[in-house]
Amino acid sequence: MSQDFISFARAHGVEINPSKLHPSEKIIRCGTVDKPKSTNGAFFRSGERGFVWNWAEEARAQWFEDPHARRWTEEEKKPGWPSAAPLVSIRRKPTPRPLQRPTPC
Repeated sequence: MSQDFISFARAHGVEINPSKLHPSEKIIRCGTVDKPKSTNGAFFRSGERGFVWNWAEEARAQWFEDPHARRWTEEEKKPGWPSAAPLVSIRRKPTPRPLQRPTPC
């Protein structure tokens, strides 16, 4: 599957270093085909399933469908699903709040 996943990623413009392709519970940032040294790409691979993300292109998850693995459900593709939870933190960075001075008594 790893070679299929790498080919799938390249087809969507994401460049994955094969030595970093291992099952993980985290989204891993990586370069794109156009800019391999950037971090405009990302991928997630649980071992059987995964997805890639290319901010320079469509900026949405491209879901990898391995014919030998259980298919992704629509519920799992939602941002609140545990495996997709890191995506929410990647998409929305918290805005810094100004420091508030204590009010005098």
